[in-house]
Parts: sequence; C-alpha cells; structure tokens
Amino acid sequence: MKIKDLNEEQRSHMAWRLDKHTCIGYLTACAIARMEGEWADKTVEEVFEWGDATPHSAKIQATKCKKFSLTESQRAMFGYSKSLNPLRK
Repeated sequence: MKIKDLNEEQRSHMAWRLDKHTCIGYLTACAIARMEGEWADKTVEEVFEWGDATPHSAKIQATKCKKFSLTESQRAMFGYSKSLNPLRK
C-alpha cells in the first residue's frame, strides 16, 4: 500500500511508528506522513526499510499502520470529526 492511500489517522500513526521503531526522527517522519517530496509514491514497507528496519519488521509495522483506526470516542478526544477535513495535509 502506498502512503498516499492511507488516511490522515493512519499517516499520523505511521509517523509515530517511524519515530518509535526506526532511526527516522519525528520531524522527518512527519514530513514523510505529509507526503512531501517523493514520499507519496513510496510504499509503507519501503519507508520502514529505508529507516533501517528489517524487511520482516517493515512488513509488520506497515500492516499495523494499515489496520490502525480510532474509535468514535478517541476521535472526539483528539478533535477529529466523522468526516476528515480533506484540506488538511
């Protein structure tokens, strides 16, 4: 799955996972999640492997990013509406 196919919540979660489980810093992870530069066309697995994760670990982390979703109460707590603002990057 490509980064551009993830929704906003999943991209935010991916940035957190990149910071926590790879050598990529949080600012770089956020830039990747905002799809700056060539990152939009990369797969999630490629990004984790670029961050020095093993192929097996990259696949696990990418799967966790793809399956991530917030409950309605979590959305309310973090300020997400039911329909995400398409203008936010």
